[in-house]
Amino acid sequence: MEHPHSNPNRELFVGIYATKLKELHDTPYCYRDFSELERMSLRCVEAMEKAGLALGLTRDTARLLTLQTAFGAAKVALESREEMALLRQRVTSPGGTTERAVGILQQGGLETLFAQALTGARDRSRELAELLGEQ
Repeated sequence: MEHPHSNPNRELFVGIYATKLKELHDTPYCYRDFSELERMSLRCVEAMEKAGLALGLTRDTARLLTLQTAFGAAKVALESREEMALLRQRVTSPGGTTERAVGILQQGGLETLFAQALTGARDRSRELAELLGEQ
């Protein structure tokens, strides 16, 4: 019997993702800062799902839309060599819903928050590496 969460697209994504991250995981702990992005991304997904619930979506619908959005964005990005900003611009209709949402995120300081979060993760990674003697 097929696993209930089995999905050929997910299998492809996981395979590509694992391949791309292998070299990160082969480096000393203090240099794995960006592997924390996976965990941070879960927090973003959590926030999106919560916003969907607040807008009146059912839990199942909010979850499905959020996960499909995250999966679709990651798949497009993994399959392209284009810069992220260009990819986003290509799928953003002028005056559309994505443009409005992205504008709100930018006004809220999204890039600054991510820069601060990654800096914090890097700094903590270095602290842990020093504590564990992995410099």
